[in-house]
Amino acid sequence: GHWSFDLHARHIECSPEARRILEVGPAADSVSYRRILSRIPPAEHSAAHRFFRETLLRDSSGEITLSLAPPGAPGKIVHVTLRVETGAPGHARRLFGTIQDITRLITAEESLRARDQLLLALYENAPNAMGVVEPTGDSFRFVSANPGTSRLLGLDTERLAGRRLDELGLPPEGAECWTALFRG
Repeated sequence: GHWSFDLHARHIECSPEARRILEVGPAADSVSYRRILSRIPPAEHSAAHRFFRETLLRDSSGEITLSLAPPGAPGKIVHVTLRVETGAPGHARRLFGTIQDITRLITAEESLRARDQLLLALYENAPNAMGVVEPTGDSFRFVSANPGTSRLLGLDTERLAGRRLDELGLPPEGAECWTALFRG
């Protein structure tokens, strides 16, 4: 949604989508800076206020991601953009920008990050040999290998990544065995 704040009239206008995100009701309800600030958790008040104030004082534009905690509604994460419109040189006349509810996006990112961490923990702590190899010429290059693979080969994990099987100093019969296994 989009919004606009007339600095001289001290009046905020919000699109229906911005009102829905802010949960401020129909267009007849007045929207004030204090009312919007009251929907931001107290721990983020100073950061939000500082962002709006500094953007206004610098006569610039900016963006910020904030939490919203509307009364009686589930919390949200919003992304706000802000631009300053000036009248006479150096005199701000109006602030305007957009507000997007990015709660689902942030929640999905956090879920993916948690899954990645779980998968990495399983990979790194599995007692079995696990890894990714890619064919290169007549050998195979380790893209990654877990500690189980390193233990099985008797090598350091750091030594495996990016190295070819025939560069690891394995006995010839060991290198042949692994090459045949990887070729499947």
